[in-house]
Amino acid sequence: MAMEHDQPHECKDDEQFAWPWKGVLVNVPTEWKNGRCVGEQGNHLRDQLSQFCARKVIPLWDKHNGHTRSAIVEFTKDWSGFKNAMDFENHFEARGCGKRHWKGQQYHGPEMFAWVARVDDYRSYTPIASWLRKYSDLKTIVDLKNEEARKTGRLEESLDKRVEAMDRNVQELEYEYNQTTQLLGKAEEDMKKLIQSHTEEIHKIQLDELAAIDESNRITLEQEKEERALMEKVRASETLLKLVEEQQRETKLALDKDLEIRQLILDKQALEIELKQLQGELEVTEIMPGEEVSKKKRIGELREKLEEKYEEKEYWESVHQGLIAKQTAHTNELRPARKKLIDGFQDLTNGRGNIGIKRIGKLEEKAFLNACKKQLPEDDAEFTAAILYSKWETQIENWSAMFHGNSTEIISKDNEKLRQLKEEHGQEMYALVTKALDEVYNYKPCAEEQGREIYGVPVLWNYKADRRATVKEGIQYALEKWATKKRKR
Repeated sequence: MAMEHDQPHECKDDEQFAWPWKGVLVNVPTEWKNGRCVGEQGNHLRDQLSQFCARKVIPLWDKHNGHTRSAIVEFTKDWSGFKNAMDFENHFEARGCGKRHWKGQQYHGPEMFAWVARVDDYRSYTPIASWLRKYSDLKTIVDLKNEEARKTGRLEESLDKRVEAMDRNVQELEYEYNQTTQLLGKAEEDMKKLIQSHTEEIHKIQLDELAAIDESNRITLEQEKEERALMEKVRASETLLKLVEEQQRETKLALDKDLEIRQLILDKQALEIELKQLQGELEVTEIMPGEEVSKKKRIGELREKLEEKYEEKEYWESVHQGLIAKQTAHTNELRPARKKLIDGFQDLTNGRGNIGIKRIGKLEEKAFLNACKKQLPEDDAEFTAAILYSKWETQIENWSAMFHGNSTEIISKDNEKLRQLKEEHGQEMYALVTKALDEVYNYKPCAEEQGREIYGVPVLWNYKADRRATVKEGIQYALEKWATKKRKR
């Protein structure tokens, strides 16, 4: 019996759907083989539905009779997936093979019937309903819009916090820059006074020489040496003054570049949030019902605005890449100095001071032992600490090798192995391991840039602030050590 073709179904905001979006496919062709009903594989069915961009088609089976002649069609979770699901339903509805045709006919023929899974499918007593209740939830369009709004709100809140943190960091950098400028200014003033004093002293010697020219035979070799020594001091002071001025200039240039990049990152993140909101609004507008004229006008406005934002994004990305290239060049200039500092610090002190050498990802054996002593007798603690230390050293080294292989996987702090460590040996042991893992994550970009491994790499470390030390901090600390040793001699 021929069925009239109806208008496509229009969904309402409060209509409940199985989510993530699911389609129902029934009357799937099957045949009887070896006492069981068999049908087409999910991949073959998905190929037949390729125009709707289905992620997967899952045939439903009964353990006694085999294929149930029904299947679930999965779509992506986003609004594009919803649009594909509604196109899928409207396509079968227009052919007279929709949901109400399936329920209204006694003889269905060889055609497959299909629709989007809703609340009645979810709550029925069929294999389809059992599968939907196990692998999906019920949600309305309003629910999903609100959820997306909450996610966007959380994203904006997170961005605000990052902006606040970066503002504080910028203030700290500016404070440090001002302090450095004051110190360099004082050093410059002292150098000028020193040069002036040396110049006056040389001038006085020269006047004395002119006054006593008749007694030139009395000038001793020692006086000549003193004059040369004074000249060398003047030249050294002038050189040092130039170095101070150059350091001051480079410090200001580095700070300006850093502030510029930070501001650009904030602008870029805000633009990406705006793009995401516009894209979501466009996708919802395209699939929701409404007057065609106003709807087309709104869609056109949104697409035009999206094109402008994408062009703006491309411009900022090109500017950002240029700044990153300049920053990388500046970093490369400092890299030889950092390497010399690392080599020098390995011989500078025997103990650990405020600034020293740390190897990325390496665990602190003594801290492991102290954590075990809080839970076990001393003899047992030493043995257990040695076993755990060796085990987790190997584990972090393996994870580091995986990251070095350009893996995008991130080891969560709720990882099963880490969770088991926390449950069995406490928060302190867990914190030691996750701290080493954080060091590996944070050093990964630097390692990739230099084409080197991550685990065990020696870096200059500020133990007081518990972070990587700057070249400036390393130089200042080295000078303090040198001055201390000089005073002792």
